[in-house]
Amino acid sequence: FIAQLQSEYYEAINHFKKAIEYALRENDTELLGTLHNDVAVCYSYISDFAASTDYYIKAGAYYEKAKLLPKYITTITNIARNNRILRRYTTALTEYRNALHLATPINDESNTAFIYQGIGITYDEQGKSDSSLFYFKKALSISTKLNQRRKTAELLNSIGIILKNQHEYDSSYAYMSKARAIFNELKFEQDVKHVDVNIGELLC
Repeated sequence: FIAQLQSEYYEAINHFKKAIEYALRENDTELLGTLHNDVAVCYSYISDFAASTDYYIKAGAYYEKAKLLPKYITTITNIARNNRILRRYTTALTEYRNALHLATPINDESNTAFIYQGIGITYDEQGKSDSSLFYFKKALSISTKLNQRRKTAELLNSIGIILKNQHEYDSSYAYMSKARAIFNELKFEQDVKHVDVNIGELLC
């Protein structure tokens, strides 16, 4: 994990792959899921989304075999995210909805909030602001309930930007101000600066 944190992703990938060989010999299904997931994350950091998706699929298969449904759902969501980044929006939305279909019956609210946020981003990138706003607000409701402070702030800011573009300036300012307050409380200075820029553009 040290190599991964130091951004030496290729080195991290090689170490994870060696660990996969060991886990295969031990037939440790959960560990295999975790290691394949780690490789997928590393590949996403170096923008090799094809390889990342391939390893997420493998991780998901192991998690499903181990009956670790929340982790399986997370891998599907990450596959959706990769497709969104590649602008394969139809595929991304299909994967997000597949994940949502699995998360809803088991009341997996943490994954559900992440899925709603991903759907919102996907619609936003297509310029479908009303649909984006709908899903961002659904995600916000859950993240607030779960006290996920950073995600809540991210969603408040995203909603504020959409409302600004819809000329709902008072509402936009209210959402952005709440986002700024949370980021400031968490001492995420870079995020505070980004919100300050958004508020400045709003007030100009």
